[in-house]
Amino acid sequence: MKSDIGYIYFSKEYRDKILTGEKVTTIRLGQIPIKEGELYYANCGGEIIGILRVEKVEYKKLKEISKEDAILDGFKSKRRLRRALKKHYKGFNSNSIFTIIHFKLIEKYKDPKRMYTCNDVLSLIRYILQNDDELSNIERQLLNLVLEKGSIRKAAKEINRDKRIFRFIIRESLERLKKKGKLTRTDIARILKDICI
Repeated sequence: MKSDIGYIYFSKEYRDKILTGEKVTTIRLGQIPIKEGELYYANCGGEIIGILRVEKVEYKKLKEISKEDAILDGFKSKRRLRRALKKHYKGFNSNSIFTIIHFKLIEKYKDPKRMYTCNDVLSLIRYILQNDDELSNIERQLLNLVLEKGSIRKAAKEINRDKRIFRFIIRESLERLKKKGKLTRTDIARILKDICI
């Protein structure tokens, strides 16, 4: 897999809709900095199912999202889309801005790649908490929240924040541990490759 391609994360429930082309957008809370033409791995519940190309990016208030937008996102109605958004996000209203990312699945993997398991991530976080004495109190609280909730996704949902904050903390910690000689460059490359953070 190419290391210069990022990831767009989806719940595993959307896997088949993405593969069949029933779902060709993803609607995310906030203004996501993403550009047309960029390539991303499609990560559905930790399984990489292929490569997406961003075709178009739109920003709309929730009240401006149409039935057509809902259908492109794989839902039969705006009501069902709203129900799904409430499952994924907290604290938004009809004036909240959402990013609509239109994508095309340009490559499907015949044998999807399993990138990580929750236990791998939780073990890594335990290792970081035990060995990185430069973590701030807030960073420790956030990583402990992941352990308490059982996954990065659930922890992010609990505090209504993007999962990238947790991945940033983990990457920064791994770099510090490497500088202290507690991990080698090879260890870090293997860990990042294996758990896809």
